[in-house]
Amino acid sequence: MTNKRELYLVEHLKRLPDDGTVFELLSGEIIGREAPSETHAKVVDRLADALTQHVDESDLGAVFRMPWPVELSKYDLVKPDIYFVAWKDGVMEVDGVRGTPEFVIEVLSPESSPFDLGEKKRLYAWAGVFEYWVVDPESKSIQPMKKVTQGYQLIEFEGSRLQSYVLPDFAIDLQWLFAELDLGVGEGR
Repeated sequence: MTNKRELYLVEHLKRLPDDGTVFELLSGEIIGREAPSETHAKVVDRLADALTQHVDESDLGAVFRMPWPVELSKYDLVKPDIYFVAWKDGVMEVDGVRGTPEFVIEVLSPESSPFDLGEKKRLYAWAGVFEYWVVDPESKSIQPMKKVTQGYQLIEFEGSRLQSYVLPDFAIDLQWLFAELDLGVGEGR
């Protein structure tokens, strides 16, 4: 006998209470996690501010941050930490974006790491996200990846300056990004 699990739809997720839990829908399964830590929020703020400034200066599109959702399919609604959508792509609506972002950045925390490096990475590749950065505040590192035929390939870079593949005029200095972060004991990262 086969055990069938119930597949949830985006409509199910939208009916959940707003109690501070971050809910996402991955392949029809509802995933909940706690709100990010202060260190996580600092890294997201720095990256989102820098990316937004770059995108706005050239009027390239829009930058969104969590909790603004992106609906990749009727079974997949995710809340990336940061994502970029070009004006020509995606449908921006009052309750989120429908379509595939060009560029997604996820900042790891102990609770999100298995999803950001596993199911969400697979989902982003399937949906056609061209560039995916996984930022680890604990190790003060970034895994930048670009879309290839089967999944993602690491983007090579030297030193502390990382240049975007999708937005070639956008670069981040890792020393600046991780400067003065308080990674105190007991705080989620």
